[in-house]
Amino acid sequence: MDKVIVLAYDLGAVLIILMTMARSAQKGFATGIFQLVGRLAAFFGALFVAREGATIIYDSFLKTEVTSFLNRNLQGGQAAEIISQLQAGLDQLPQVLGNVLDMALDVDAITQAVSQGTSSLASVLEEAVIGPAVLGFVSVLLFTVCFALLGGLVRLLTSAIHFVFHSPSPILLPIDRFLGSVVGLLQASVNLYLVCILLRLAFYLFGGMRYCNQQIIMDTFILSKFYTFDPLSLFA
Repeated sequence: MDKVIVLAYDLGAVLIILMTMARSAQKGFATGIFQLVGRLAAFFGALFVAREGATIIYDSFLKTEVTSFLNRNLQGGQAAEIISQLQAGLDQLPQVLGNVLDMALDVDAITQAVSQGTSSLASVLEEAVIGPAVLGFVSVLLFTVCFALLGGLVRLLTSAIHFVFHSPSPILLPIDRFLGSVVGLLQASVNLYLVCILLRLAFYLFGGMRYCNQQIIMDTFILSKFYTFDPLSLFA
């Protein structure tokens, strides 16, 4: 059954690729290349804003709240006892926020934090365990909002470009559509990566489901390549 589900995900990825290529071929090369460049600019712009903005938001508004939460719910003890104490506190929070913090309740990470021998346990856990989880969550939210706004702007500009270049000469039309389909293949790659980002966010907030979880995605042939891809590695 799992193999059938994995195959269905790969077939869905192929369908996205073919549909994106067909739409890009219809729009033509000029519109397609502008849309691709615009989406890449929107992606990396949103990535930059998310990375820098999340730190500012966390330090300015959330760090004190996280530390207060830890102080209210910690009575010390071994790592397993600390996790039980924090888990009891998480049960009192809204479900989504509780899921985010619950992702940070790693026995090994907490053991390492506690072993630093500091008198301020809450401060160590905030800096080494809970804080990074909240920071990552804020970063994902910022990226989603910024990319949606920048993507909307790109779509508006793309419509204007398409209006100008929508009628190439009959001789150039086949070439224009072929080059448009090539650009569409690149656009499909961006689309699949964005799908994987949404899946990561869903797994992060709500956990995996029976037919939609990280293990199934990692078993796919196509989506697994995008799910594990780090775009910043291109600049390393």
